[in-house]
Amino acid sequence: WLTLLPVETEGFALYKSNFGDAVAFRYGLTPDHMPVKCACTKDFSMEHALSCPKGSFPTIRHNEIRDLFANVQVERDLYPGSNTQIGARLDISACGVWGGRFEKTMFDVRVFSPICKTNSGAIETVYRRHETEKRRNYENRVLEIEGASFCPIVLSTAGGHAPATRVLVNRLSNLLSANLDLPHLSLTPIRHLL
Repeated sequence: WLTLLPVETEGFALYKSNFGDAVAFRYGLTPDHMPVKCACTKDFSMEHALSCPKGSFPTIRHNEIRDLFANVQVERDLYPGSNTQIGARLDISACGVWGGRFEKTMFDVRVFSPICKTNSGAIETVYRRHETEKRRNYENRVLEIEGASFCPIVLSTAGGHAPATRVLVNRLSNLLSANLDLPHLSLTPIRHLL
């Protein structure tokens, strides 16, 4: 956000108070004007704001990432299966990402805050843990019942992303470069890296 033009129609405009808040958030500081209590009645802190579902920050950041990656179908219900919850859904379903034009891939998004106590430890270990949890929850069902491949999209609020997400972003960059006839890296198959 520091390198983008502040185009208001694209949502990139940060006014004085927003800019100060964004800098504070980026460096793990608490802005001056934060409320004392959250909507859930607990004491308000940056850590709590980034993880409290009632305060809506987790939902907002999740949906922003989902919408960034999705141009096909979002929040798609999974077909009923014997080994998982009824009503389970994934965030994105798309064709042509890894293989042929009609080969379907399903994605589920997680955006976590690295300053939360539950995410303490080496950041690469935390990324892997979140990826593993997503795979454990969805991958077998997607492969066996949906007949699709699965890729977790795991990012942190600090701006980093997990290994599978890195591979996905590189793949999407290569596909866009090819479609727009721009210079790009080799389009060798990278699905095996997931």
